[in-house]
Formats: sequence, structure tokens, C-alpha cells
Amino acid sequence: DEAFENAQRLYELFADEESGVVTLEILDPRTTKALYEFRCRLAARYGSVKEAFQEFDPDGNGVVSTQVVRNMCHEAKTTDNIRRLLEYLDPNDEDEVRLEIIDDLAAKEAKEASEEIQQARKTKQEIDKRKGRIHMKALPPRVGVPCGVQVRREERERGVGQRLLTEFKKRLVKEHGTLVGAWQRVMQPTAKGGKVAFQVFKSAFEGTGVEGDAEVAWKAIERKGKNLSLNEFDPGVDADFREFRARIAERYGSMEKAFDEIDADGSYELDQKGFMNLCYECQFRRNERRL
Repeated sequence: DEAFENAQRLYELFADEESGVVTLEILDPRTTKALYEFRCRLAARYGSVKEAFQEFDPDGNGVVSTQVVRNMCHEAKTTDNIRRLLEYLDPNDEDEVRLEIIDDLAAKEAKEASEEIQQARKTKQEIDKRKGRIHMKALPPRVGVPCGVQVRREERERGVGQRLLTEFKKRLVKEHGTLVGAWQRVMQPTAKGGKVAFQVFKSAFEGTGVEGDAEVAWKAIERKGKNLSLNEFDPGVDADFREFRARIAERYGSMEKAFDEIDADGSYELDQKGFMNLCYECQFRRNERRL
């Protein structure tokens, strides 16, 4: 019929001559260009698109909210095409964006990196256990073999706790951009060593509207003590510090030598601009603003 013939003519008009496929680049070159520029800006800002995905999706879920995408655009300094990008990335207004749509390879690599980090933690725990260091990190083992209803209930709670914790972090990132930002604005640590107590965590947890028991989510976090540190809440921060120290040592030899070179007034203090310059000089490739 006429409608089919019109569709056929449109297809022939837009289809690639060699492949016979209609691509986004042909139908909407501006969106294709915006997506390409977005990837380039992310790579320039974070060192690679994979590093950017790890920053905004630390748990490796592969899915982020539209607000997180907006935050990514702002951090990468590419805000001109936010609306166009979101119309393509979230066409049904579901408030979910699959990172593989932005960059399939980077999304896979980020997920694999997240899994490697989790596996490394597990391996370290096993090594500590074999070397007899586990007593410094956990309660003494109970006599006998744990079994029965109580053990099964504890296992279920751990699984529930991880899901609650993931959802809690997801909502914090959606509202504040990063977990570090949420830590500073919501948690506002006042305890010794910059840590927060359970009641502070509970208040923040309930404030996000996550349906579940805050105590169950709290128990899902690997902590060394009674209170919670930023590194325990967001292990990616520790990776930032390690990378920063490594870059400083590579560029200047030591932190003291770095300050001797860039600290003009001898105060051994830097404002934000000075710190950003230091990160640039030592070619720090992670998120200097978070650091």
C-alpha cells in the first residue's frame, strides 16, 4: 500500500549503500556528534571513559540515573547537548541509562574492574585468614559448625543488606553527584578520625527514602571498627589517594619536594586552584575534584 511504499522509499534514502543498514549517524548526525564529544570529554576529564564509569557507578551495576548523566556532563564540561543526549539515552523517561549505550567496551571494562576489586578484597580476606590475621578484623570464631535456621537467616540478611546498601548509594549519587559529596553534605562526620556513627548513617539512609532496615545495610559494610570511615563507605577514594601519591612520587620524588616547588609563600598550604594545578603538573588521571 501507499504507507509501505513511502516507508520503502525512506529506507532506500537513508540506508547505507554498502551495509544496507540505517544508522543513527545517518538519521541524526547531531546526536551522533554529541555522543562522540561526550565520550571524548569524559576521557579527557577522567583519563578514560572506563574510569569515568567507575567514578559514577562504583558498584559496577552498569545502570545510572539521568541525574548522574547530567552530573557527568557537568564534570566533563559538556552541557550544551544534555537534553539531546538524554532523549537518546533514556527515550522512555524511565530515569535509567545503560552505560553500554554510551560506550559498550568501556562499560564492560568498568564492570570487570569492579568485579576484580571485589575479588581482590575477598582474596585478601582469605590470605589474612590463612596467615592468622583474621582475629584482628573479626570476632573470635564460634565453637562448632554454624548451621540451622539462625545461619540461614544471617545469610539472607547479608544479601538483603548489600541490596539496600547499593540502592542507598545509588540515591546518594543521584542527588549529590558522588559518594564523597554525599559524605560531606549529608553524613557530615564529626567523630574522631572523620568517621560517622550508626545513628548518622541511619538518619542519612532514612532520608533517601530507601525502604528497608538501616541496620541491615550498615552490617553489610566491611568496617574495621565501631564507626564508619569514608574509605570504607567509598573504597574508590583510597584508589584516588594511591594514584595521587604515585604521581607525586613520579613527578617530584616526594610530597615535600612537590610543596617546595609549588608552594610560593612557604605556608605548606594550597587553595583549590593550587591543588588543581598540582594535579595537572603531576598528571593525575582520576577525579581531582573528588580528591
